[in-house]
Amino acid sequence: MAVFSIGAIENLNPNATFHSSSVVVRITNTTAAALSPIVVHAYSAPGSAPPGTAAVPYFLTTFALAANAVVTLTIPTVVPAYIINVSSPAPAAIASDISIAAQGKDAAGNFVPEHTFPFGDWAVISTVGPTS
Repeated sequence: MAVFSIGAIENLNPNATFHSSSVVVRITNTTAAALSPIVVHAYSAPGSAPPGTAAVPYFLTTFALAANAVVTLTIPTVVPAYIINVSSPAPAAIASDISIAAQGKDAAGNFVPEHTFPFGDWAVISTVGPTS
């Protein structure tokens, strides 16, 4: 199993408004086999807080992703900083089985260019292999 993350994303403007009020996450299964479960977590990140400050989970969903299917989620991001993690049952060595992209939107629904995260921006932060 691979866990992908965009890491902590700062979300506050200098005037204390949010850059993005939501993030649209697009998850694509690029294989002919279903992937299940796909788990998506969003956390209110510490942002500029001192290192070691805990992230607080605020969004969780789990679903099956059919063969060659696409799922689009809209995740609220009205927090000073956020982290989005997506786990896939595919081993990290087969990371090409899933493609993830995300795009922030402001309160008016406009795309936020600095909150654009193509698949190459998602790091594998954890892997869990089969156990014997």
